[in-house]
Amino acid sequence: MEEKIKQIAELVTDLKYYEWNKIKVAIDKKYSSEQAKVKINASPDEIVNAIKLEI
Repeated sequence: MEEKIKQIAELVTDLKYYEWNKIKVAIDKKYSSEQAKVKINASPDEIVNAIKLEI
């Protein structure tokens, strides 16, 4: 993970904000489309417990 962070830091060092934002939007779209395919793998009781922990 440390190496990946280093590589990303080197790649984004000279980017302008608008350039970074375009890359970020493109990546977010890809993750979002994949995320839509994921289903919850938990029982109703597990979901209720998770919600109670958050609130």
